[in-house]
Amino acid sequence: MKAVDLLSERPYILEAERSLPPEEQTVFWIRGLPYDTYLALQEKTAPVMRLPARALGRAKGLEDFEGEIVWQSGQRLRLEFEILSKGLVRVENLKTPDGRVIEYPGPNAPEHVKKEWLARWLPPAVRVELANAIVEGSVATEEEEKNSGSSS
Repeated sequence: MKAVDLLSERPYILEAERSLPPEEQTVFWIRGLPYDTYLALQEKTAPVMRLPARALGRAKGLEDFEGEIVWQSGQRLRLEFEILSKGLVRVENLKTPDGRVIEYPGPNAPEHVKKEWLARWLPPAVRVELANAIVEGSVATEEEEKNSGSSS
């Protein structure tokens, strides 16, 4: 079997910058989420179903089915920060309009420092794109799974 290291660092270029010359692209170094973080993320995003006891007694028809999805205000932003906090390793070539380089404090910086940096320098759409790339990189793709099989 050939294994893919899902927790290793890899470069990520924002979709909006992929057509730019390499020297103008910002490189976000991301990594997959550790298993416990990924599992906690899945648990937090799973819908909560509430069923009345009578529905369980008539499971075939479920005529009295009652369900709901519970999503707390601000939950998406907390999850986004958790993902970025664990999965964003470093940033290269991020600059202000006047050309000053913006340094990322790193994954080991205190939470309040990372929150301030993310809010100050990355627009919401960029944070979402990066968080999605990190989550998607936390599981092997179908192609990676095919390639990791043993060859005879």
